[in-house]
Amino acid sequence: MINFIYKIIITGFLLSIAVVNSIAQDSLMIDSVKYLEPQFNLSPDYYQTRYKETDLLYKIVDNWGNGFDSLYGTRNVRPILHGVAYRGGANNYYHKTNKRSNSNPLPNDGIDNLCKEGFSHSIYLYKKNWETAPTIDTCKCVNESKNVLEYNQFDYFDDQHVYQMLEIVYKSAIDSTVGPVYLHCWNGWHASGFISAIILKQFCGMSDLDATSYWDLGTDGANTSPRYNAIRERIKNFKPYSEFLLKDSLQNSICVSMPIVIDKSQLHITIEHLVIVPEAIPVNSILILDHVKFLPNKTTLVNPNGNEDLKNVIKALVKSPDLKLEIGGHTDRSGNEVNNKLLSKIELNMFTIIW
Repeated sequence: MINFIYKIIITGFLLSIAVVNSIAQDSLMIDSVKYLEPQFNLSPDYYQTRYKETDLLYKIVDNWGNGFDSLYGTRNVRPILHGVAYRGGANNYYHKTNKRSNSNPLPNDGIDNLCKEGFSHSIYLYKKNWETAPTIDTCKCVNESKNVLEYNQFDYFDDQHVYQMLEIVYKSAIDSTVGPVYLHCWNGWHASGFISAIILKQFCGMSDLDATSYWDLGTDGANTSPRYNAIRERIKNFKPYSEFLLKDSLQNSICVSMPIVIDKSQLHITIEHLVIVPEAIPVNSILILDHVKFLPNKTTLVNPNGNEDLKNVIKALVKSPDLKLEIGGHTDRSGNEVNNKLLSKIELNMFTIIW
């Protein structure tokens, strides 16, 4: 069977001969492309050089799908692990010849270009319109060999799917014959940033705070909605799996560093940052105490002794005696305006008394 396939590939014209039986038997797709033995190794060093990967926030492909023609069909592509894992979006809305809704998986040229670049997997992190996408692509790779790319759909918010994605990335990291993995959402900001932060905690030992800061920086500023706090919490709470730990030597060769200069205005700064790295927080930064809540129409604080935000404020003040904080708050729009103003003053005094 192997010799027969090889003969068809080499001679080309024999493709018109009846091959129905062999296709039906093995469910293989045979084309007329002449594949060669790999002309060079697709190593992490190769991809790092090819894509000029300088740091975790460096964009190989920009927001409009430009910057690297051989990856056209993708958006906001960034490295996660050199030659192993990459994140980004799908170039649908800005596509030059096949424009469609942004809420879609990769366009066909994006899938084919990833295959030609030697990627082994691409993973779509949403479900919408997944049924329109091909699940496999066979192509002639950039090193002249035959490559098969699998296109899968996993939910980034599903813990079991997260485990499966880590397993796929792990296999790519430890097996030099398995190509990189491209994990993407629509824009390359939120869902792909989440799984990237998880990958960095799993394979590079990135800390909880660094991983959440990385997620914020990778959103290109689209991180102000309170609903994203759930993503930050999931990143902080993730614990690496022992079965997917890498040797130090491999970790050192594939882990990508953060840029030396970081735009701190893009960060979501929390009370934990105030405790651990107060010197890194710009003056006049606003920190939201998400867990400090008063009961409706009451001046009673819910569980003050067990409130983590309040504990961290006290820790920060004890650790840094010269630290100066301004405390502010407000009620919502429900209720009487005069009563609300009175409640705000009493609640603020309550906060002071607790300290």
